[in-house]
Amino acid sequence: MNHTITQNHNNSEVQKPTERYITPMANIFESEDSILLELDMPGVNNEQLEINFEKDVLVIKGKTSIPEYADFKTVHKEFQLGTYLRKFVVNKPIDLDKTEAILSQGRLKIRLFKQNPVAKKIQVTTK
Repeated sequence: MNHTITQNHNNSEVQKPTERYITPMANIFESEDSILLELDMPGVNNEQLEINFEKDVLVIKGKTSIPEYADFKTVHKEFQLGTYLRKFVVNKPIDLDKTEAILSQGRLKIRLFKQNPVAKKIQVTTK
């Protein structure tokens, strides 16, 4: 539960809660031309998912929700609700225009395509 004020176990302090994140499990694969990340994010849909790439950091954030059933009241819940957050530092140049992300049945797959280094001839002059 997320309360504005909570009490710790020894009853000596009152503290404000901090936001907690769920760390999704991840698999990472690499080929000659791309990097594939696979993350388990059950309960997240496209509208609740944010993927950002800033500088060399890939940030994945998604919120979970449980559907409400109009004719039922909740008797028991075990699903973990909250916000998934995972950050990855990418040490290779990425072609962001080719990046793909697919969310299917609680599994997110992100394919990052490596940028091809541009060959450039350097002109040498004499003085």
